[in-house]
Amino acid sequence: MKKTLLAIPAFMAALAIAPMVSTSVHAQDADKGDSAEKADAKSYDLLQKWEKGDIFSLFRNSTATSKQVITMPDGTENEQGGDIESEEDVSQFEILEVAEDGSVTKLSILWHSGSKLTTTPDPVTGESSEDTTESEYTGLKITYTWDEDSKAWTGEHDEGGEDLTEAQINDLAKNQQMPITDVRLPGKAVAVGDEWEYEEDIIKTIFTSMLPAEAEAQLGSMTMTERKGSGKVEEAMEADGIEYLKLSFSVSMKIDTEQQGMKLSGPITVDGEFYFDLTNHRVVESTEVVGVEINVEGQGMKISVNADVDQSRILYKGKADDLLAEAKKAEEEAEGDDEGDSEDKEDAPATPEKK
Repeated sequence: MKKTLLAIPAFMAALAIAPMVSTSVHAQDADKGDSAEKADAKSYDLLQKWEKGDIFSLFRNSTATSKQVITMPDGTENEQGGDIESEEDVSQFEILEVAEDGSVTKLSILWHSGSKLTTTPDPVTGESSEDTTESEYTGLKITYTWDEDSKAWTGEHDEGGEDLTEAQINDLAKNQQMPITDVRLPGKAVAVGDEWEYEEDIIKTIFTSMLPAEAEAQLGSMTMTERKGSGKVEEAMEADGIEYLKLSFSVSMKIDTEQQGMKLSGPITVDGEFYFDLTNHRVVESTEVVGVEINVEGQGMKISVNADVDQSRILYKGKADDLLAEAKKAEEEAEGDDEGDSEDKEDAPATPEKK
């Protein structure tokens, strides 16, 4: 399932805070087929720039479906799966220090909230049961500082995370992907239609940066081989006086690792698109489709795992509490308007359907 532009959660759809990109964008003419026109195409420098003191909130939504086939030592097979896992989480980050070029050198990340709804179908009755769990990362806050000498981020645990182990917190402090760094960007000036290849280390970072905290910590250490990937500038567009570039990307890799006596191997693919705000110099929205086919072998068993994940991530400027409160208020007002409209139109004649 491919999400449309601004495929945000329902409670965000009513936001009265002007979305970063709207569905009314007007694509500019990107049909420059010959090389002469491409040579004259406008060039864009996609460097992210930030300002000290700014606060942003990142909303992530994902829906995952999976199926497992377990082969026991005696050769019998047991198929499991069909579960649908829907996750929503919000993280908030504050820019504490920036360099002269606008890059961030220090920031704090707060795992504001998160939940997972698991829908499990009954193979006999066909009915489904639902189970909701809250993220144990909620309330965790870590401050990260860029070390120019080692070219790496170091994290310091500030507060929260009472339900996490010290190892989990330390792993995030060392390996968390920064929301202010999007490695899918080409790192050079580009024009509409330009394409580029990703380095192998970038491809692994692209994959792990899309995961929630717990999955990132678990999969970040896995060995990944045969990494390939590319990006492309699809088109330029404008909405509400702001210019955007729409970019696409596609990466693939194979997991080849061993954990707790079990060998894991198989391909993973990620395809998606994202939008760069040329006015404010940052990526504001991203949608991805992840495909996983993993074989697990060990202890006399074989497990085949197939999973598909649809995900969207949208960046808003402002504190998460304020954004959520504003969204809830707008949603309630919209519901009230709908009720009023239905009462007003109760005795009105039906409107012919437009052909």
